[in-house]
Amino acid sequence: MRQSPRCSVMPLNAAHQRTSRPSAGNDRVAGKDLFAAYLAETKGEFSHSPKINETILEKGIAAADPETQIAVARAAIAHLAKFARTLKKEDINYHGRAGYSGACVKLLRFLFRRKLPYSETMLAEIAEMAVTFPHIDLYLLPYMDGLVRTIEFRTQQNSLSPRMAKALRKLIGGLGEYCNAPESRLRGRVLELLKRGSAAPETNVKVLASGWTRVERSGRAQHLRPPIRIVRPTAGEYRRRYSSIPNWPSRP
Repeated sequence: MRQSPRCSVMPLNAAHQRTSRPSAGNDRVAGKDLFAAYLAETKGEFSHSPKINETILEKGIAAADPETQIAVARAAIAHLAKFARTLKKEDINYHGRAGYSGACVKLLRFLFRRKLPYSETMLAEIAEMAVTFPHIDLYLLPYMDGLVRTIEFRTQQNSLSPRMAKALRKLIGGLGEYCNAPESRLRGRVLELLKRGSAAPETNVKVLASGWTRVERSGRAQHLRPPIRIVRPTAGEYRRRYSSIPNWPSRP
């Protein structure tokens, strides 16, 4: 009697296991759903509220796979970018306005502290949305430090794309509106990124002797203002400068 061939069950190899993972589209949908649930739970909470850390753990964001966490970060950045588009140039203290979410800022600080496998396209998209704010104040947007650190880590092995370099130059412009030490330090790190990581021939960053920064791109030069420094004249300079003016008071 003829026997039928025996069917053997073979274990799934690595290729089959990779194809069985959720697609990038599914990761993005899962990330949006997680962020929506997180935002609804933390509505009205301040960034220092202990409920935020509890919600990050309860909603499963901290335990999600890296691709889903990247999708959550993208959804959070998109939420803040939508709010930033409603701001005007003169809007500085916007943390009390409707649309600004301290819980969203705290979530981004949490995610940018992690070494997630961002692709060049995804990281450039996140950077473009992050610099939508007309003014970059690290007191209101502290996650910017973590975002720059993530870009620095990626630039150690990869050069900056023109898209990323454009977003970083816009970030320099936003940081230049403030003369505070944290913004000045972060601005210096971004300048180093552009000098070290911009292997593209159309981008070249030079620090001039006057302290101004010159960004040359496609034959055009753009001057970016340095932080403002107020230097009070000495007594001798004060006398030399104003001694010729009659009845000028002495230096206070």
